[in-house]
Amino acid sequence: MGDRLNGDQYGIAVLKGENQDLLEKINNGLAELKKDGTYDKILKTYLGE
Repeated sequence: MGDRLNGDQYGIAVLKGENQDLLEKINNGLAELKKDGTYDKILKTYLGE
C-alpha cells in the first residue's frame, strides 16, 4: 500500500470559466467543513497526523 500522503495538496477540478454555481457550492461547503472542524477530522482519519 505504501506510505500515507502527508504534506500533499488536494483539489477539486472545475472547468475554468464554467460551472460558477458548482464552484461556489464547493467553496462554501469546504469553508463550512473547515469552520466546524470536520475538515481536520477527515484529514486526521484518512491521512494521519
